[in-house]
Amino acid sequence: MITAEAADWLATMNDLGPVAWPPAPIKTERLVLREPEAWDRAAFIELHASSQVHTYLGGPRPRDELEREMPEVPGRRPGSFVVDLEGAMIGQILLRRATEHLCGPPCCTLSSAASRGW
Repeated sequence: MITAEAADWLATMNDLGPVAWPPAPIKTERLVLREPEAWDRAAFIELHASSQVHTYLGGPRPRDELEREMPEVPGRRPGSFVVDLEGAMIGQILLRRATEHLCGPPCCTLSSAASRGW
């Protein structure tokens, strides 16, 4: 169950108009969806280097390449959320505007990856 604040924010996404970014963290009973921070960098590298996580997402990337190329604060862009469980990043969710979609009018796509069991 999400908080009323989170429900209000999600309701603003219906028209996909301009949205202030980043939003306040979205909290459920167990998880928090929040903006990425510098301390998440190691978890982002682990996530993108994992063959288990990236089996169906184009395959894992080499860890040394990720260490060189990963920004200090990875994933900081509109639509990117860290999935936080008890203060630790366990995954990432990306919301993207899909302007050319087969189902009709513009809509939003969602992709996610998790590095540890929930």
